[in-house]
Amino acid sequence: MFRSIQGIGGVFIYANDAPAMRNWYSKVFGLVPDDPESEIFYVEYRYLNHKDPEVKESFSWAIIPAKEKLDTSSQRYFINYRVRNMDEFIRHLNEIGIECSEVKDFPEGRFTSITDPENNRLEIWEPSGKFMTWE
Repeated sequence: MFRSIQGIGGVFIYANDAPAMRNWYSKVFGLVPDDPESEIFYVEYRYLNHKDPEVKESFSWAIIPAKEKLDTSSQRYFINYRVRNMDEFIRHLNEIGIECSEVKDFPEGRFTSITDPENNRLEIWEPSGKFMTWE
């Protein structure tokens, strides 16, 4: 069986009123953003890989301002899955008949997305640079 997913890179929530969402999550869960000046309210959780304590990984939780008005019936969040090798994962997807979006490169790494059988968007991320590990 092919296994490429390393873990979850993050959960990202789109919000029509990001400041109100930030306030609600701060009040209800006591979340404090890592960068209070950022437009994106995010918290990064860092941990050691239980199978190899030398491997340091992280998980992000964020509220992102919606680029356009969202209705309550649309998907307002997505899960970001971390992979070690994007090209290998895409080959696997192709072999089993799943199409992915164009791979885009950013300083944080390489990204693509797929949809599940109920049309939920799933983001796939191959980290680069400082996002591969942390000090």
